[in-house]
Amino acid sequence: MAVVHRVFAAVAPSLYTTLVNVQHCRTLLGHFKRDFELEIVDSRDWIALNRVIQRSIHEVGLADRSPIDNNIFVWRLFEAFSGTLLKASDASPSLVLSHDSKEHIVATKPPLNQILFGPPGTGKTYHTIEKALAILEPTLLAKPGVTRAELKAAFDRHKDAGQLAFVTFHQSFSYEDFVEGIRAESREDGGLDYKVEQGVFATLCERARRGVVAVDDPFEQALQKLVEQAELTEDGWLPMQTARGKRFKARYFPDKGTFAIDQESRQGDRNHDSANMKYVRALYETGEKGGYNTSYVQGMLDYLKAQCGLALSVDGGGHRERKPFVLIIDEINRGNVSRIFGELITLIEPSKRAGESEALTTTLPYSKRPFSVPGNLYLIGTMNTADRSLAGLDIALRRRFVFEEMPPRADLLDGVVIEEEGHKVDVGRLLHTLNQRIEVLLDRDHCLGHAYFMPLKAAVKPTMAQLASIFQHQVLPLLQEYFFEDWQRIAWVLNDHRKSRAEAMFLTPPKLDIKTLLGDIAVGGQRQRWCINEKAFTRIEAYALTIEGDKGAQ
Repeated sequence: MAVVHRVFAAVAPSLYTTLVNVQHCRTLLGHFKRDFELEIVDSRDWIALNRVIQRSIHEVGLADRSPIDNNIFVWRLFEAFSGTLLKASDASPSLVLSHDSKEHIVATKPPLNQILFGPPGTGKTYHTIEKALAILEPTLLAKPGVTRAELKAAFDRHKDAGQLAFVTFHQSFSYEDFVEGIRAESREDGGLDYKVEQGVFATLCERARRGVVAVDDPFEQALQKLVEQAELTEDGWLPMQTARGKRFKARYFPDKGTFAIDQESRQGDRNHDSANMKYVRALYETGEKGGYNTSYVQGMLDYLKAQCGLALSVDGGGHRERKPFVLIIDEINRGNVSRIFGELITLIEPSKRAGESEALTTTLPYSKRPFSVPGNLYLIGTMNTADRSLAGLDIALRRRFVFEEMPPRADLLDGVVIEEEGHKVDVGRLLHTLNQRIEVLLDRDHCLGHAYFMPLKAAVKPTMAQLASIFQHQVLPLLQEYFFEDWQRIAWVLNDHRKSRAEAMFLTPPKLDIKTLLGDIAVGGQRQRWCINEKAFTRIEAYALTIEGDKGAQ
């Protein structure tokens, strides 16, 4: 039957996947159900299973790839979930050809919404640079021998161009910070103006909708010429007129995105008002009139066209491919996700993005304007599993993101060895052993990340003093937090119970005479007390025995 399935997959790759084994399809869908909260219908019909797989691919936002890309993705996803490397005989000929020939291998398109999760110190934020560049500048990322400095420089360049934004969620972060809110601004006369101000997400959505960065944006170029013209005047005021011929002066404030209006009343008095440049842009790009002082907004637009080189009509972008934009949300699970995203929790779903067959639009609560999320905006989140477990994340959000685990990488510390006093400490093995004990005594969400020990790898010759500082000021305080100062279990993690010499123990029970300390008071259920042996941090023997312990120790 597999031969028949293979023929179907080769003839119609858009309908059937390259997993020709029914059990492989069932295994893959089982992981979809568990990890992505997708509704999966159990079946042993290969055609029915393929329909469910294709539907699931669409729901997670990967349906816009070519059929061969999707088949490579399904193949690799099954291998990742099951830990089984498939043979060429398990797949259709179309995948074997693309898999074996470098000329046919197409880079996998990054998901629209992804979250990197793992314990602290595993490089989640560090790797957001590579994840962002895989979207914004994949050719640089694929360049042989590219350095971290080059990647960081490219990241900063895209950030400065407005193509990328970085935000950190926290307990005080709100919908008003993320999407839009009302802000009070002081006027020259001492009064207050209450204006709707966009948050970081809405701002980036607007840029992504235009699909160009500031240096390529004709409107931004015209504003730059406006600034240059204002600098040539004595006071920064430029003469303009409304569509009805009424003369006025305007002064642009780039930092605020507004322009002041100076006009003369019929009584000869001077009146000052202001308008937002975003309404000028909206009038230019969509013809939509909104906000205050619409006649002056039109006057500003006419000036930009006549004096600053702005094209008479906006380029609809039909011949231009929109650039991708990236929003990085660090510590996404630290904020109140439901409150921060609000109604946008639905709009970020790949199938609900603007331009998709099931696209949705909502009305924002403050500005009352329609809003949708463009399909060229990518979200990259990071999540520290030690702060809150993965299961604690909002289920609605979890279903709309692709999750990638960032586990501790002890292998990155291979070759990092400290030698002293006849002892050797393999730092990578030390980290691996500590994490094995933490997984047994607590869970894998609270392991120690390799980033704590990376300074040892960067050093020309790692020293005992460096390792001591890491253990005393980073590792031990973290263990105290993890185990809520349960010193007995911390001692087990450090293997102190298997060390024969007290000098090599990081934690030791103090010698106390309870009768001398408290007298004849009957004390029941005494808590075990521990002291930190600070001298052990500088003894290499303490770390060597943390890995294996004394053979004769009980």
